[in-house]
Amino acid sequence: MNTETVLQETDRVRILIRSWQPGDGLICAHAKRAPREMPCGKPVAVTITEDLDPCWRAGCGTRACAHRPKSRHRRIVCANHIPTLASPGEVTAGARKTATERLIVAHWDEWQKYLDEETAQAVAKRFEFADPEIQRLVMGAAEDCDA
Repeated sequence: MNTETVLQETDRVRILIRSWQPGDGLICAHAKRAPREMPCGKPVAVTITEDLDPCWRAGCGTRACAHRPKSRHRRIVCANHIPTLASPGEVTAGARKTATERLIVAHWDEWQKYLDEETAQAVAKRFEFADPEIQRLVMGAAEDCDA
């Protein structure tokens, strides 16, 4: 028996989740718009979104159709795209930030050298239009600040 568990609930929508089983389908609901950094994997779960207030969704605002059964939308999802988890973009951004920080700390002196070189090149480029005397003054002032 594959039981459904409430994943998220508001006054208008309930999202249930259960584990994937053969016959549910193979393609993640996010396959067409999954970012390259976090593509879809094998199906692991099925989410069921229940519309708790179909009258609100239809915009009728009356109780005449309150006896209609609530609508249920079923989606197959992979581990990367389970609702309420961090979005793939958030996961990727956090991973890139942490990896960059680890790399910089491991090669601090080399990173500092590259940073100084790039800064000097950027300053030189900003003043390449200027008279050579002004360039010398600006570059000299920049070197004095670094020292």
